[in-house]
Amino acid sequence: MIEETRHASAEAEVAQGSAFREKKAWDESAAAFRRATVLDPALAEGFYGLGYALQVGLEDFDGAIAAYRQALVADPLYAKVHNNLGNLLKDKGDVDGAQAGYLKAIEIDPHYAMPHSNLGGLLKNKGDVDGAHAEYLKAIEIDPRLANAHVGLAILLGWERGDWAGAEKEFLRVLEIDPAHAQAKQLLPVVRKNMLVPRPCCLQPSRPGSLALEEDMFGILTVDALGGQAGIDARDIEQLRDAGGVHTVATVRSARALRPPPHRAVRLAPPCGC
Repeated sequence: MIEETRHASAEAEVAQGSAFREKKAWDESAAAFRRATVLDPALAEGFYGLGYALQVGLEDFDGAIAAYRQALVADPLYAKVHNNLGNLLKDKGDVDGAQAGYLKAIEIDPHYAMPHSNLGGLLKNKGDVDGAHAEYLKAIEIDPRLANAHVGLAILLGWERGDWAGAEKEFLRVLEIDPAHAQAKQLLPVVRKNMLVPRPCCLQPSRPGSLALEEDMFGILTVDALGGQAGIDARDIEQLRDAGGVHTVATVRSARALRPPPHRAVRLAPPCGC
């Protein structure tokens, strides 16, 4: 009878902690969940709630790890705990522990999208681009509105595979889901700038040596020189692609070192589709 009373009281504290969590009242939420763990140490939800409040709200990451481990003692098949613990271990540099957490969460609940997305990010950082791509696609298949999976896929498509059109599509989808998504708003202009630039294998200047390009830190090609004329740099040239898909480097905006007329266009071959 006493145990049943303590269990009921613990569940009431969990409900209160959850209500505080919705209001982002993290101190109060953590306190309620902590009381739940004292009343009933076998109630995994109390430790999960405590871990979440410590992780997300109070940034006590070591405390959160300890709470999540206690939750898994109470319930080894708690998929959300394995996923969240994986995130914390990844941040601490324990890549193997993080991967094991994500895989365990997926094993327990194959229809849980978040660990697929998180595993995708981890695999990409390890250099397994194909594996990461598959995990992002699986996460989106399960939950088409999981913005983080679309962001991860967009970055992979653009920065790893040079598929800037695919990256743009994914970032636009993110902004449909969350119009205020900061990372998507920041990176979409970079993607669109890359979409205007021909790939190196597609560059066929109108005459040998007429065009030299360099890559900046984002992989964006910028014009270094045109026709060997001194004094012309990337600031003097716009890079355009016309509606027919033909790459054009056009409109020299400075007449320095050029004989009239000051405008000159260098036509490049259509994209090779690589």
